[in-house]
Amino acid sequence: MKLPGRNELALPNSGNYFSHSKSWLVFLSSGPHELNGSEAQAPDGKLTSCGIGAPDVNGDEMRTLLTTSLSLGAPISVRSSPDGKQQVTTWTLSRAGNDFMLILTDGTPTHRSGISLILVHREFKKS
Repeated sequence: MKLPGRNELALPNSGNYFSHSKSWLVFLSSGPHELNGSEAQAPDGKLTSCGIGAPDVNGDEMRTLLTTSLSLGAPISVRSSPDGKQQVTTWTLSRAGNDFMLILTDGTPTHRSGISLILVHREFKKS
């Protein structure tokens, strides 16, 4: 799509450590959405993620849609952010093994719209 990057953070590769993240702002008919991707590597494994942020989506509606359409079942964690303004819900994707997690962050505690949905993949080296 050749979108200009919005935010980018890269920590230089030092030995076996590496970290890079980038986001892009996309304007759709429903409003602006932020796409993001990141990867990090350390001697014991690698983490990659991709996600989308949308300011106009209701967290409760998104949670219901996700659990119904993806048959997610009960989350492994539901917690509030330290400031109490956001709710963070985490599921493991059982069909893909425990190396995949889906994380929904939303403004449910303060009755505000806006979500961030992130898919995380963890690869650990076997010892």
